[in-house]
Amino acid sequence: MKGRADYLKLGSHNVICDRCGRKYKVEETTIEWTGLRVCKRRCYEPRHPQEFLKGRKDDQHVPDAKPDTGNQGCGPSNVVGQAKVGCAVVGFFDKWKSPL
Repeated sequence: MKGRADYLKLGSHNVICDRCGRKYKVEETTIEWTGLRVCKRRCYEPRHPQEFLKGRKDDQHVPDAKPDTGNQGCGPSNVVGQAKVGCAVVGFFDKWKSPL
């Protein structure tokens, strides 16, 4: 079957595009960053510039941090094992009223 690349051009040869499967002369194709030989007009996709960026180190320290005193306070709790004896009432979870 004859196609658009079936003509004589000295020093050239026919290749098949790896993406669309059409026949082209070798000058009408290029090797993409993925390693595929693709046609320049229809299938070539340049690499996205975002892929060339390098990340920067993110400094996540807390300025003016205070050490943990261990006092978690006294308040209502409805989670088993989270209430302190004599401090919180288990099962009471109203945010605005204090049961004590």
